[in-house]
Amino acid sequence: MWGPVWICNTLIFVMALCGNMASYFSSDSDKIWQYDFEKLTFAAAMIYGYVSVVPLLLHCALRMFGEGLPLSYLLCLYGYMMFVFIPAAVICTVPIELLRWAAVAAACVSSGGVLVGNLAPIVISSLPARGSLTCVVLGAIHLAICFAFKVYFFEFPS
Repeated sequence: MWGPVWICNTLIFVMALCGNMASYFSSDSDKIWQYDFEKLTFAAAMIYGYVSVVPLLLHCALRMFGEGLPLSYLLCLYGYMMFVFIPAAVICTVPIELLRWAAVAAACVSSGGVLVGNLAPIVISSLPARGSLTCVVLGAIHLAICFAFKVYFFEFPS
């Protein structure tokens, strides 16, 4: 159970560090550049919130309406699937916008595939009336996290 914690902690610091490095690489050499400490706070809130609140709500919904999945299983699934965002954050330091979008898209698709492959059959069978809608909501939340990862940490004015 420690793996997801360490992956999330590492991801938070890598996101903040690489986001600031990318900001430095994209900055004008004439301006004074400053480290943005808010990136660390936002990364912690975003990652810890996503990896803890979404699995907890899913666990409660599955328990209330059907078969429950162990909370530890969901926490580990969400924690381990965030690993692919660590190399994506490092790649996003390169000041090529197309490469940044490709890295985030690849991380989003691969981690989303892990979610779909592990959760969709269980959620659809456990919640026959609401299973598909639940999967769509989980997918939308995942896409929103991926989009926030790119836009907040690696989007800079030209």
